[in-house]
Amino acid sequence: LFRSTDLNFFEQKYYFLIPREQVDGTLQPTPSSSLQSEQLKEDQMLHTNNIEQQHSSYPHHFLLHKLTILLTSISLFFITTTLVSFTLRQTQSKMLEFTIQLSDHVRRELPLSKLVVVHVVENCVFVPIMVGVVFFLIEFYMGDKFLAFMVLSLVWIGEAYSLISMRSIQTTKHFPCAFFLYFTLFHVYFFSCPFGFSYSALGSTSIFVLHAMIFFLESI
Repeated sequence: LFRSTDLNFFEQKYYFLIPREQVDGTLQPTPSSSLQSEQLKEDQMLHTNNIEQQHSSYPHHFLLHKLTILLTSISLFFITTTLVSFTLRQTQSKMLEFTIQLSDHVRRELPLSKLVVVHVVENCVFVPIMVGVVFFLIEFYMGDKFLAFMVLSLVWIGEAYSLISMRSIQTTKHFPCAFFLYFTLFHVYFFSCPFGFSYSALGSTSIFVLHAMIFFLESI
């Protein structure tokens, strides 16, 4: 009733950043001729040899796989946080500039329509950047749009907190490290177990990030 599962073959078939060409043709329809039967036997023999080779080099393959996941998570952290931080800081500087120009126009009783239009157009430049980040994350999360949006929202919240509430030396030193740790741990779990409890892991990560925010906010 129970069939033993080759975990190495399962990882080759489903896990992240592993070539899948090695397992193509493993599920073949029932042959109806002798030629198809011989071809199926040859494919099974080749597949058995591949599995034996994979077992012989499994420790090296496992370490390489985990290292790739770690580097991918770190790269994803720096890409998303850099783009979000750039967008947030540029938007803030343009808002301050717009406020100064608006007060100057009101004091001089100048028309405001041109000023408002120019400000809106300048800020619309950042919309394609955010849309590109969302589609970039969707590709990483295997088409899960909701998960990509929630991860980007978490990064936005962290960057906004850093921009507004990081005033003490303790917060400036330790909060980015805590956020990086939680972000990396979530992605290591997600890429190691892509069919696991991704939403639960993201929810627990968000709670830990919120705890860090409250802790460092109390220490200001």
